[in-house]
Parts: sequence; structure tokens; C-alpha cells
Amino acid sequence: MKLTVLAAAATLALCGGAILAQPPMPDADTGSTNPLVAWYHEQYPFISMTDTIYTFESEFTFPEGFSRPDSSALTPYQNWVARIPIWHQYKAVGVWKGGKAFEKDEVSRVVHIPWRGPTYTDLGFPLRILAEFCRRNRTEFGMQIVTKGDGDTLDYGAWLKGKEVLSPLGSPRLVPALERDSSELEFYRFLNMAMQHQTYQSLAANGDSLPGDQALPGDLLIGHDDRGKTGKAFVILNMLVNDTGDRLYAVATGCPAPDACDFHIPLVSLDRNFPWLNQTQLEELVRDYPHRGYFRLRVPQPTS
Repeated sequence: MKLTVLAAAATLALCGGAILAQPPMPDADTGSTNPLVAWYHEQYPFISMTDTIYTFESEFTFPEGFSRPDSSALTPYQNWVARIPIWHQYKAVGVWKGGKAFEKDEVSRVVHIPWRGPTYTDLGFPLRILAEFCRRNRTEFGMQIVTKGDGDTLDYGAWLKGKEVLSPLGSPRLVPALERDSSELEFYRFLNMAMQHQTYQSLAANGDSLPGDQALPGDLLIGHDDRGKTGKAFVILNMLVNDTGDRLYAVATGCPAPDACDFHIPLVSLDRNFPWLNQTQLEELVRDYPHRGYFRLRVPQPTS
């Protein structure tokens, strides 16, 4: 059963408090007919839901004794990732060119991140998520995105003063060009270029390695072969804790290249409403790859 908007707002507020550096979630007595919907549209401008917000609280079973960590224990980015809305249980995983990658019963849920085009693979979505957070917080000029091979490390300011060319190995380079004003179109052109030129190895290079027992929402779990071109990338989308310090994780991923499909929470048990994995189960997702580990993306900080 889905929670009502007001009930969901109250439940979310109890399960972790307000998001750091963001307005608190609305109370039930604000007078707005859809306070939670308005709050989510302010935090996640890319979403298309207009009446009902589907969340981990409304869609999933929380194990007894487990809840979200206190928001003060997470960074603004970690809190923001952990609150990204999801879709209802009836949505299948769509493919870029039409059709379905998975039927609704073959995954846990689809994540509510609109997308378009072949760059939106499991390699692309982590950068899209980071970019949306930076754009919302006006830190997009601080992004430094490592690309594959001998490609340049890309930043948005250099993009506005340059144009893309390819190295002899097919990696992206920026050369001087007529300077352009920042705009939504230019930002997503920059992001598309950065996403297009990724391998599992270069995606990992966009973050700092960390031990598995320190992984938090927003961190990546990546496994790949020796060349870094074949593998799998997961975003830790949410985490629960209990009083004894045990952790459970929910992850999301896209389809590997050359396919592109909806960002989704994979089916990890017989119960679609239970996406939770402990650390051992989490690492089973990439155990077949010789190179694997956890990585924390470098999130630019505000300059003032």
C-alpha cells in the first residue's frame, strides 16, 4: 500500500531528519496540498512526478531494528543521493531504442532519473547523478571528470572555451574555440561528452578508493577486467543501520554498453520489496571480476 503524501512526509522526516544544506522536509500542517511533491521538485528538478512521490519508505520493507542513518552522519551529497525518488512497482526497465530490458517483476524498482541516449549505461549514470547535484548546488564549474585512455580531464569552464577533438586513440581532447555562455544545453553537452568517454577503469579514477565497511550512499562499487572495458558499476543508493552498527545497502545500476536502459534497483532476492544487501552480499555482485572495489566520487565544494 502506498503512503499518502502527508504520511510519507512525516515518515521520511522521522527516518533521518532534514537533508544537510537543504530545506527541511515539509510538515503535515504547511497548508500545501502536496508538500512532499513540492519539496522533491525543489531538490530534484529533473523528476516528472506531479502527484505522488514513491520512496524507499513507501515501496520497500525495512527490516526490524533498521532505519536510515541520521542525516548529520552524511554529507549533503550522500543525503541527496539517498533521497532520490523511485518509481512504482508497475514500471518495467525501458531500453533507449524502445522495448524493455527487464519486465517489472525482474527488477526491484526503476529509479526516477529521466534519461535519453546511448551514453546512459551503468558507466554513465553515476556521472549524471553527480552532475545533477552539482548543477543544483551551482558547483558545476568545480567538476573534474577523468576520461578514458589518454583523454583530458574535463571541466565545464574549459568546455565553454573549447571544442572536442579526439586523440589518435579515440580519447577526448579540448582545444581552444570561441567562448560560449553557460546554459542548460551547454552543460548537458559537456556531460554527454564526459559520459561517452568512460571505461570502468576511468570511472573508478573519478573517485577515491575506500574500504567496504566505510561505504555510504553515493559511493560506487565497480568490478572490471584487466583492460577496464568489461565490468559492472553500481551506485550505493541507500543504506540502513541498526543500534549495533550493522549496515544494509540498496544499489542501483544501468545496462552495460552498448545497451542503454533505465537506472534500476536489481532484484537481489525473491521479494521485490526487499532490496537490502549486507556487505558480503554486496561484494558478490562483482566477485567475478579481477579488479573490484569501492570508490567515492570527488564532489566539488561551494567556493563561498
